[in-house]
Amino acid sequence: MALLTQFFKNKLPTSEEIEILAQEYEKARLARNEAQAILSLIEDELADVVDRFGFPVPKAEKSRRLTGINGSEITLTQGDVATVVTSRVEALKDALKANGQAKQFKKLFRPRISYEVVSEPATAGLKLPVRLLEKVSQMFREAISVRPKKAVLRVTVKEQKAA
Repeated sequence: MALLTQFFKNKLPTSEEIEILAQEYEKARLARNEAQAILSLIEDELADVVDRFGFPVPKAEKSRRLTGINGSEITLTQGDVATVVTSRVEALKDALKANGQAKQFKKLFRPRISYEVVSEPATAGLKLPVRLLEKVSQMFREAISVRPKKAVLRVTVKEQKAA
């Protein structure tokens, strides 16, 4: 782009030059879109192959990998994203408070800018009357939304060894 800026810095482009620039831009844009579509197809196919045939990656339980003859690697990492539903957390907190059990809340969540689930939360470990425990357990499940995270595909190409 610096070339265009330099070229047209002190000169208004002619109508013909504008036409050529517009056509070149459109060709480049279409080529980029086509390359992106091909890349997406290849990524989907690679992810499927690694998911089906890849081996587990040490210390990365949600990753699978295939390795090439020269050490190139294709790694697929999948997972879930847990989102805390603030309105449901507030309702849970209010329910515990209304039942005189406000201290139990910190066994499930800790306040931050928003709420964060404590490590290893266990509603079964709460000391609550049975009916309240059932209600709190239900509200706790509603306070966390778990959805699949987009799989991440990483391809590392190693230089081919000289023969």
